[in-house]
Formats: sequence, C-alpha cells, structure tokens
Amino acid sequence: MHTGGRAIHLAVDASDGAALEAAAATAERSLGHIDRWVFNAGVFTGYASILDEQPSAHEHTMRVNEGGAWHGIRVAARAMRTYGCTGRIVCVASTHGLVGGRQLPSYCSSKGAVVNLVRAAAVDLAEHRINVNAVCPGFIETAMIRDDLEDEAIRRELEAAVPWPRLGRPDDVAAAVAFLMSDDAEWITGTSLVVDGGFTCI
Repeated sequence: MHTGGRAIHLAVDASDGAALEAAAATAERSLGHIDRWVFNAGVFTGYASILDEQPSAHEHTMRVNEGGAWHGIRVAARAMRTYGCTGRIVCVASTHGLVGGRQLPSYCSSKGAVVNLVRAAAVDLAEHRINVNAVCPGFIETAMIRDDLEDEAIRRELEAAVPWPRLGRPDDVAAAVAFLMSDDAEWITGTSLVVDGGFTCI
C-alpha cells in the first residue's frame, strides 16, 4: 500500500466545467501535472417512479452524474494532453448503470450514460495513451444509502440481493480503482469493472 504524499482540499461543484478546470489548474500548481483522475461525484435524489419523479430531480441528477463525468473527463484529458503524458481516468458509475432498478429512472439513466460515455471517451483518447474506465459498485455501505441501511427491513432486503455474504465496503471500490490506475491496467480501456458481490449475476 502506498502511503505518504501530499494532498489539497478544494470545494467544487462537480457539474460546473469551469469550476473543474479551475480546480485542475490549482492542483497542477500545487502538486504537479495531472496523470491520474477519479470522478467520484454523484447524487441520488430519492425513490420515485417515472410517473411521479419531478423534472427538476431528473435534471439535477443528470447534470451532476453524467454532466459532471463529461466535464471531468474532458478537463483531465486536456490537462494530460497538454503535458504529453499518458494518463488514467476512472469514473465511478454504478451497477444501476447496467441494470434497471425500481423507482430509480433518473439514477439508472444517469449512470448508464456514464458507462457509455466512458466507452466513447476511451476510443477518442486511446491514441493519446489515456485510459478511460468505469467502476460500477453495487450496494456499498456509504452515506448515500445510510437511511436504507438504518432501516432493518431494507437492509435485510439489500443483503438478500447480494450473493456474497456481506454488503460492499468503500475499500472494495478503492481497490478496483487502484488497479485501473496501475501500470498493470495499461491495456484496459473503455471497460466497466463491476464491484457488486455478484448482484448483477442473478
């Protein structure tokens, strides 16, 4: 495991391309040129069927989840190309970008868009030796699903949906991202690495 290094903290609206460009410039000035980029911003506005979901919720979800990934890939790739360096870009999508989910129309469509955006960007950026991949987590014990996990009935339902005998942990996703960032993944691009304990196998 790599330890040490330097980090800076910036508050950024992930759906704002100009803000992401400014953040990238700040990172370059503080830490050096960008050769690794993880886009891990996302929102979930709540459960609602396509009959009931509000247009504003759909637009917000798409703006952050898909629009943010689009801006993020573009900003990172342009920075990498400026320095003529190879690079690795990983977007965190979701298993719900691969399968449908009840009362999740906007979340599923936004993450599905990220999955196919990664494929398209991988084709465009291959000549520059910039890899673009996605990680698709399943049910991970994070703040995004905290309310569900605190409801015993829902937690049991989620656990029953996963063949592996536990829900996912942030470290499971981090390990997948670290692999895609490594030199071992040089010839992997445009893929979506599923980290879901077997959820999508059923």
